[in-house]
Amino acid sequence: MKSRWRRIATYVGVATCLGTGSLSAQDASVPTKVAESFLGRWSATVDGPDGFIHLQFDLADDGGQVAGLVWTPDGTMKLIEEIMMTGPELMLSYRMDVGAAGFRVVLYLLPEGEHMSITLNAGGGMFIGKGKGVRR
Repeated sequence: MKSRWRRIATYVGVATCLGTGSLSAQDASVPTKVAESFLGRWSATVDGPDGFIHLQFDLADDGGQVAGLVWTPDGTMKLIEEIMMTGPELMLSYRMDVGAAGFRVVLYLLPEGEHMSITLNAGGGMFIGKGKGVRR
C-alpha cells in the first residue's frame, strides 16, 4: 500500500512538471534509457474513417521508466495504461469509453527525429489508421 501511494505521488509530480494536472498509477515497463527518443510532448494526426483524428500525448521519465498521458479527440485526458517496446516501435495502450461501451486503443510509434510515424489500432483491429506526430 505504501508503495502504491509513493508511486501515485511520483506521477502527480511528473504531471505537475509537464503542466498536465495529475496522473494515476500505471505499470510502465519500458526503461527511459531505451525510449529517450520518444520522450516529450507530441501532437499527432491519424487518417480516420471520417477524416483526421487529432491526438496529443506526453511521455516522461518516472523513476527510470516511461509514463504518459494522452488527450483524445474530444479533449479527454487518459492515462496510458500499457507501454512496451515492440522492436524499434514504442507501443502505447489506453481504454476509450464511448457511452456504456468501450474499446482499447493501441498506438505504435516509430521515431523519425523531431517527427514520428504512428499506427493507431482501435477495437482490436476494427479500425487501423496511419499518421504522423510532431514534437511540440
